[in-house]
Amino acid sequence: MTGKGTSSRLDKVPENLRTYVEILGEDDAMNLFLFLGGTSVYLPAKSGNKSLLSRAVGAEKADALAAELGAGYIKVPIARQWIADTMFFRGHTNAEIARVIRCDESTVRNWFNSEGAN
Repeated sequence: MTGKGTSSRLDKVPENLRTYVEILGEDDAMNLFLFLGGTSVYLPAKSGNKSLLSRAVGAEKADALAAELGAGYIKVPIARQWIADTMFFRGHTNAEIARVIRCDESTVRNWFNSEGAN
């Protein structure tokens, strides 16, 4: 469910995640955040098979991130609330979302209830 849906939802992406989503696409960005979120990883100028980041998203996309962010260590965002919003948009239930992002289902429900109040 990327492609057309991704570009129309870029306005929903928090600024600190936007570069990742634009370069990687929604699916790979979510996978990266789930796999490495909250950790510091080395972003080489030119990726190889040994790079943790290139193993997560592919060497070409890792190289594109390095071109935009610069080589060196980056701290990968956790992005749980954005992942929850994206999954909900794709039709996942609160329970499914909670299992994927490892939080209580009531937390997910509260996020969506507070968004609806705004």
